[in-house]
Amino acid sequence: MLPLCSLHIIFVIMFYSIMSGRSVHSVLVGLVCLALASAICCSSVGSSNNIMCLESERHALLQFKQGLVDESNALASWENKKDCCKWRGIACNNQTGHVTRLDLPFISFNYTEVPLRGEISHSLLELPYLNYLDLSYNDFGGMIIPKFIGSLSQLKELKLAAADFSGPVPPQLGNLSNLHTLDLSFNDFEGMMVPKFIGSLSQLKELKLAAADFSGPVPPQLGNLSNLHTLDLSFNDFEGMMVPKFIGFLSQLKELKLAAADFSGPVPPQLGNLSNLHTLDLSVNHDASSETLSGYLIFLP
Repeated sequence: MLPLCSLHIIFVIMFYSIMSGRSVHSVLVGLVCLALASAICCSSVGSSNNIMCLESERHALLQFKQGLVDESNALASWENKKDCCKWRGIACNNQTGHVTRLDLPFISFNYTEVPLRGEISHSLLELPYLNYLDLSYNDFGGMIIPKFIGSLSQLKELKLAAADFSGPVPPQLGNLSNLHTLDLSFNDFEGMMVPKFIGSLSQLKELKLAAADFSGPVPPQLGNLSNLHTLDLSFNDFEGMMVPKFIGFLSQLKELKLAAADFSGPVPPQLGNLSNLHTLDLSVNHDASSETLSGYLIFLP
């Protein structure tokens, strides 16, 4: 297969041949070569655009669908089209056909539609290149987050917000070493502590745990998340604890949201070190007033 630069060279050769008085026969031979090269190039481009999903991954997605209750027929395209890369909520690598994205949050302005319900199938383990999973705003009926999600080792973004999960967060999620985004907000984790293992997810940039019924002290292991730029612990119950000092050493933080989380006592001066901070919300906590903050947050941009 000739790359585009080779085609440019052929044009140059032909032009030079014509200008130097070469025979018509030589020019015609050049034109034939050019036509063949163009055909090969166009066919290769066309074939790269026709990459379809792998049959094994298509089957895995259909198994996943079988475990769901889809009353609004949101996944109708999953039956009508053979190529699963064209299904709603699915994205694939355009060179290999591997499924890389499962994006099925329930977002609807039609009040007759309802979210997905049911079970989350183990068949997702047959999607080895899945790096994005969003099942937010669906209704999983208070089930525990499936442990096997911790084996989806390529995940970079895991979004399960407001999907009616409950119980303890499975420690297997601590195996997701490539994770950049973790959003478990607006679920019911039944007064459990924020899991310590989250502190081992060293690539995390975005951690959202708002309104998830976490309580107790914030584990100091979160201080290991040196790449974190968003931390949202709002609307939990941290039982009158002080805002943790270690948060002031998360130097990449741009957004810090701790509103209505039952923090009390003086706000630690270490927060004044957060020179990249754009958003700070400490509202509706005990003693976290502007008077408490004024002495050391004046240095923030």
